[in-house]
Amino acid sequence: MQETFDYPTGEGTDAENGSVICYGLICEDSDADMPRLECLTALLGDDSSALMQNLKAALPGGTFGCYVDDTCPENALFFIAEGVNTEDADTFRQTVDDSLRQIHEEGFDPEAAEAIAAACRLDVLLSSESAETGITLGENLAYYWALYGDLYWYQNYIDELENIPAWTQDGTFTDLIGTYLLENERCALVTTQPSPGLKEQQDAALAEKLADIKASMSEEEIETIVAQTAAFGAAAEGEGEEDDASEYVAALQAVTVDSLPEEMRIYDLTDETDEHGIRRIRAVADVTGLGTTMLLLDLSRLTQEELQWAKLYTDLIGELDTAEHTRAKLAAQMTRYLYNATFKISLAEDEESPNGFVPRLRTTFTALDEDMAAGFDLIGEMLLDSDVTDADRLRELVAQRKIQVKDSITEDPCNLQIYRALGADSQLCGCYAYLNYTDYYDFLSEVAAQLETDPTAVTAQLEAVRAKIFTREGLITGSCGSEETIAAAEAAADAVIGRLSEAAGAETSAEAAAAVTYHFAQPADSEGIILDLSIRFNFLGAAWSRLGREKPEGEIEAVMALVGDAYLYPYLRDTYGAYSVYWGADEEGMYICSYRDPNVAETFEVYDALPEVLGYLGEIDQETLDGYIMSSYAYYAQSRGELTGAADALLNALSHKTQEETLEKMRSLKSLTADKVAAYADLYTALVEKGLRSTAGPSSAIEANADLYDAILDPFAAEAAQ
Repeated sequence: MQETFDYPTGEGTDAENGSVICYGLICEDSDADMPRLECLTALLGDDSSALMQNLKAALPGGTFGCYVDDTCPENALFFIAEGVNTEDADTFRQTVDDSLRQIHEEGFDPEAAEAIAAACRLDVLLSSESAETGITLGENLAYYWALYGDLYWYQNYIDELENIPAWTQDGTFTDLIGTYLLENERCALVTTQPSPGLKEQQDAALAEKLADIKASMSEEEIETIVAQTAAFGAAAEGEGEEDDASEYVAALQAVTVDSLPEEMRIYDLTDETDEHGIRRIRAVADVTGLGTTMLLLDLSRLTQEELQWAKLYTDLIGELDTAEHTRAKLAAQMTRYLYNATFKISLAEDEESPNGFVPRLRTTFTALDEDMAAGFDLIGEMLLDSDVTDADRLRELVAQRKIQVKDSITEDPCNLQIYRALGADSQLCGCYAYLNYTDYYDFLSEVAAQLETDPTAVTAQLEAVRAKIFTREGLITGSCGSEETIAAAEAAADAVIGRLSEAAGAETSAEAAAAVTYHFAQPADSEGIILDLSIRFNFLGAAWSRLGREKPEGEIEAVMALVGDAYLYPYLRDTYGAYSVYWGADEEGMYICSYRDPNVAETFEVYDALPEVLGYLGEIDQETLDGYIMSSYAYYAQSRGELTGAADALLNALSHKTQEETLEKMRSLKSLTADKVAAYADLYTALVEKGLRSTAGPSSAIEANADLYDAILDPFAAEAAQ
């Protein structure tokens, strides 16, 4: 069976590479083989597999995956392609089928199988790092017990992960491919494709249908609906009779605010600079045999434009061939030695820096002690020896990254709205927006065009920024684990450090950094942002400096939770139909953003009433307020895992934050009393009067409310018009 379905998008939407293709195969009578099928998909989905390599060659720019679904009426295995076009469906299916035949004949790479088994072992070793280990374990036990009727199914599956290398060698996996996947006629190929203009058609059809329904209704029927809606709104606002469950909740309450423990794990943290000028931060953790380690390279000498080239280079790490490995072999090596590896541009607040923060390229991974040396060898290889001369590969990766950036903005524009608004007064937030959202998308578009006309210039830029990044100036190593693990990690890191160019000297480095200034684009006070959406995201927020406030005490979290629960949710979600609403107060500022909202003007009216609302919320009784205090307090009190907590302490040290600051926030929360709540009306007044506003949504909604905005942005319009 093969089907194609349209999904509605706005008129003028760029539909190129916007399709999703799903190829599913029913695995008949496979319950007994499900643990092995789960392991098979891990091998098939690994970047080093023949399947993934063949798909990337056949459909450059696409992203691919596979998984087993045991929640269907029958078990099924699905292959997914994203960032492709509808006409690619047959190519996708044929490539999957041909690759499965190839693997059935040749088998899997034993090195890749061992790498995946090693990653699974680390998964088990690090299971206690989750803050919800018990909950997650309980859910898995119950889920598989209910699904298969075997109380020990999940435990047996974990045990069988050790068999991945053996099953690779003895033909178990190739037999599974032959049994369930080859020549399987019970399959389906389904494509969903964007249909520009369909959204407007559906909206018009719905409006006509609703108008017809209303025209056919009597006055009495209309009055009845209005009355029912009013009654629902009153219930949402807490009016009328309530089912009071307070006595039952009180019976379950084991602690009070006064008895909340003021304690947290304080790590033995050292921060020193050695005789070679390398800053080494160490966090001793109570673990044995493994640790988390970081390498941070100072980017403060880079110009604003060079920061985007550094971001692109960071995005390419691990996706290019190196002098020693093809990217397929590199993928297997990364799975084996670089558990949870990340490569990112990190921005750390620093009041002593000319720009108020320091940008760094940060690489992080977790490894067993005996794998630290191999892990850092691989890190050095990827950082310093990636081949940036392959123009065809660069074209594929830049195109793929453009799709990913666009999707991240369209799927959840709240982050774009937050960082644009806070970036009006915070250089750190302005830089984050510059490196992750529409500015970076525009940069990638320029690079993509340059790769068509002058690819050698792109290579030259990447090589130049690499040479500028990888020096010892401002270099920091971070190590978390036992003292033995830290020693092993630093010795391994030194091998990479030895390959970096010599520092130009502390004075020269400081002078170079001081000469760099950033000028990020300033947002309008009120913006409409046109995106390919059917709903709206309405935002209000500002940096603390704009609000005339210092960074908040911990108590503000309970106040914001109270405002959200008692006011924002009842109005925005229950009365006006928004799916949800976000709010937050962090180091840079505070914000509110409605999520999947059908409205615009009504939402901003709700925001505008916030100062008045704080007046009557100030009448809250202490017992009720204590519930919000304890809920907010739980975030600080929950376990973060021994290594995770050590890494957090280390990263906080980079921003000159002490571990005790968390304790101070906990004490602030406990000190919140009902009489303090009303005083927050001044803060919300400043937010309403001085905060920046924006709506992300379809062009129809933005244009209908154009009088609300000082500027209207259409970040993807130019490309859609091509």
